[in-house]
Amino acid sequence: MSTWFKLTLIHVWMILLRIHVTLDAAAYNRIRDGILNTLWLDVDKRLELLGAQLNQKLNTTADMRKMNGLYIQTLLEFDEGFLQDDTFLAAAVWRNLYLQRSFDPIH
Repeated sequence: MSTWFKLTLIHVWMILLRIHVTLDAAAYNRIRDGILNTLWLDVDKRLELLGAQLNQKLNTTADMRKMNGLYIQTLLEFDEGFLQDDTFLAAAVWRNLYLQRSFDPIH
């Protein structure tokens, strides 16, 4: 769930960044709201399904607050990296996807 959420956040950030440049403010706000509503409905549904598999309730208010905090932190870090140079953006991606853990790209 965590990996899916982090990858989805990267995609949402890229989409929002792209449409922010190409659309006027009213159209951007409508599309942004639709994308984010869909994201949170999907997160809620996935947490519900995962909770049923684990026999736990995972979509509580506290869990959703943690996911929202991760969402805000991730988008702010990507924005900061985008506004600086490639090394800052690469560091933001590294922190948010891999948490600075070593990994084997083959697997």
